[in-house]
Amino acid sequence: MEKTFTFEKFDSLASFIGSISSRPLNSVYSPYKNCLSSEEGTRSFTGTASYGESLDLLAKGYQKGLDNMLSSSHGRVNPRSYASKSIPTSGPTGYAPIVANAIVGLPNSMAYKKSIVRKSKVVRIWYNPTMDNKVSTENVTKAGRNVLDVIMTLEKQGYRVELDVINLVCSSKQVVGYSVKVKTDRQPVNPLKISYPLLHASWLRRQGFKWMETTSLITDKDFVVGYGHAFHFDCKDCDKRREVLRAKGILPGNCFYTDFYEASRNDPEQLIQLMGLR
Repeated sequence: MEKTFTFEKFDSLASFIGSISSRPLNSVYSPYKNCLSSEEGTRSFTGTASYGESLDLLAKGYQKGLDNMLSSSHGRVNPRSYASKSIPTSGPTGYAPIVANAIVGLPNSMAYKKSIVRKSKVVRIWYNPTMDNKVSTENVTKAGRNVLDVIMTLEKQGYRVELDVINLVCSSKQVVGYSVKVKTDRQPVNPLKISYPLLHASWLRRQGFKWMETTSLITDKDFVVGYGHAFHFDCKDCDKRREVLRAKGILPGNCFYTDFYEASRNDPEQLIQLMGLR
């Protein structure tokens, strides 16, 4: 029997956390309300001591993971390289007088800085950080760093980049998932803000599990055992995963998909090529 595909989209981290925190347990997980993995998961498995600690990391950013990423000898990420720029110009008001203009009576005798607004194309990236539990922290960091490098490379070239972090889990009957927008195209990339969903296991093993426990999309009781398996195990090739997700109407036609397995094995330039961005 062919598996069904269902999907949920969230426009922001706040919307995602608000939903999974407020809605009731679904029929699959409600019988196990006293032993939910989102709440009872161990530090060794999730990387946090409690669900509350994971929310704190989400709010503040995963500084340790970001520091490890930025200190890597292979990393090229430099969050200060792409600050917004402005140009000095003159006008009737400003922060300092232009003496020469004032002496000859010109109206534009004050200096101020004018922001440059350039029209640019929008690139929408979907990143799936799901991986199996044997993956090393080093490889998780490497994949996240490569995704950040792709974003920064594109923004340096004048593109505006939007980033959604997604999750797809499977049972023998269902493939279910969600996307969360963690960066809009109007926001310059802030590595600390998106470090937790990119780099920390708790994003999937606490927030991801909480989504599974509360979404009405899950109806197959087999998900209770191990919380399903990653989409990667159903579809081994990343190009095939892209193809399937588009065919099922999950991945929009104007979005570019990559995941942990592809991002950890290819440098940013290769990723740009593989995703079809160039």
